[in-house]
Amino acid sequence: MVTHIYFMTLFYTITTLVSFLKQSCETQTYTWYVPKTAGPTDKQETCSVGAYYSTVDVNKDLYSGLIGPLVICRRSYARSFGLKKEVEEFALLFMVFDENESWYLDDNIKTNIKTPTRNIKEDEDFIESNKMHGINGQLYGNLLGLNMEVGDKVYWYLMGMGNEIDIHTAHFHGHSFDYKLSGGSHRADVFGLFPGTFQTVKMKPKYPGSWLLHCHVADHIKAGMVTVYKVTEKEKKGFFG
Repeated sequence: MVTHIYFMTLFYTITTLVSFLKQSCETQTYTWYVPKTAGPTDKQETCSVGAYYSTVDVNKDLYSGLIGPLVICRRSYARSFGLKKEVEEFALLFMVFDENESWYLDDNIKTNIKTPTRNIKEDEDFIESNKMHGINGQLYGNLLGLNMEVGDKVYWYLMGMGNEIDIHTAHFHGHSFDYKLSGGSHRADVFGLFPGTFQTVKMKPKYPGSWLLHCHVADHIKAGMVTVYKVTEKEKKGFFG
């Protein structure tokens, strides 16, 4: 694996100057200096999101799941010393994972199809069945752990990657959110994502319940790009928390 850092905003793009090739089951610790110019500007939220991914084979690595969020925040001494957790943070990648391009396609065929036909990789139905319309790679409500309490300060790190079919509208039911873009502050409950789009949005949930979270493109919903986030009443704590 060669890891590549990709961070793009409306104002700049930065990449790492070094790459390290790692074999399977090996680990690598990365340490680098993050200059102030790589962090959020005064016209952005406290934390900005980008992505890291491998460049051994960008398509195969990406569609095999080798991608994640890279979050850069303004300096906070409370956060640095772990004195308090300032926000609840959730990263959401809206993308159609084309498993026809995955490194694991042959393994998946061997594992799940007893007698595959010789030309199965050319079968249109088979090809379509391997296009997983997911949020963080999870479909039909299987993305778990999006839990918060009433009144929490919640940062959602929205990410879009993929190809020409990856035009997504991330829609939150039940609550609106605020975000900063093009020098202005905006409020909405839907944000449009395209490949290479990254945006931090901020929410303060008010209403308990299980709320729908999905892409609003009709066939993307039908194909499984939907989950829920859960808001519970604020837990009562003692004097010392």
